This record gives sequence, C-alpha cells and structure tokens, in this order.
Amino acid sequence: MAVVFWTIGGMVAAFFLILAGALLTPVKFRFFARSAPHPLFRLEARAFAGLTPSLRIADTTRERRKKSRNPKAADKKKSKKGRAMAKRAPAMLKAMPDLVAGLLKTIHFERLDIDGEFGLGDPADTGQLYGRLTPLIYGTAGSRKISVALRPDFDTARLSGTIDAMLSVRPAALLPPAIRFAWRSFGSKR
Repeated sequence: MAVVFWTIGGMVAAFFLILAGALLTPVKFRFFARSAPHPLFRLEARAFAGLTPSLRIADTTRERRKKSRNPKAADKKKSKKGRAMAKRAPAMLKAMPDLVAGLLKTIHFERLDIDGEFGLGDPADTGQLYGRLTPLIYGTAGSRKISVALRPDFDTARLSGTIDAMLSVRPAALLPPAIRFAWRSFGSKR
C-alpha cells in the first residue's frame, strides 16, 4: 500500500514540476505571413524554450473543415452571451490599454524581418507615410534582430510583402496583466 501512495505522490510531484517548467520557460513563436503570389499565414509554437517539436497554431495552407451546427441552438447561446458581454463591454474597453501594454512588455523579439511594398494611391499620401516610416526603416539598419525593407509605390494603392518573426514569451509573465484585466472587467464591483 505504501508503494502505491509513493507512486501517486511521485506522479503528482512530477506533474507540478512539469507545470512549473512550462510556466517559467519561454514559449517560442514563429509568425510568417506573405501576401503574394498567394496569401499565406502561419503561426507555430515551441514550448520549453524551443526544445519541443513545433506545434502549428494557425496555417492557411491547410484545408478547413466545415462545421455542421444547429443554427437555432447556437443562436440562443450567442444571444445570452451577447447580452452578458454587452453589460461588461465598457469595463473591458477601459481595461484594454493596460492589458495590451502589459502583454507587450512580456514579448521579446528574437528576430523580425519585414520586406514589402506599399502605396496609398495618392503620391503625396504615400510620401508622407514613407517619411513617417523612415525612422523604423533606417533606424534598424545594421541590427541583427530587426530587418525592415519597405519600398513606396507612388503609382497604385497596394500593400504586399512578407513578415517573418520569431518571438518568445514566458507564460508566467502573462498572468499578472491577465489577472489585472479580469479583475477590472469582471471584478467584485461589476
């Protein structure tokens, strides 16, 4: 009987050790998007500081399955949820900037490559936007982590190019901003 308790205790301890490791080690994300010749979007994650195999979170190259659903039952659930969320929407919107700022502090870019062309249709507007983007374009020149190559197209309105980014996030660091947001949105005063 003692062997069973020690085995169960060891399994519980191993579970909490793995959970702590998953929360404290960075999760590495790779984001890739391309607009031409065919639009492509891919998001992959690797846990335990990139030691695990890659897990595809989103990939537009795979075919989507069509969901069969009962429209009447789904509409009832949506309407109840919609009314409840509508009551909390002002508090959530008020707490959103703090959430976004807190989440952005936890993200660390390991690599960011942007290559593209843009145009607004009007040469003056395109030039003005290009002027605002030049600190980003030329300020990152020579950086090992960030590479930005944007070219203006003064003739047509367009946005095309590729983005390839590798970033890491510690899941435990996401908890404080998420808890603050939840408390401000759904807390005791609501």
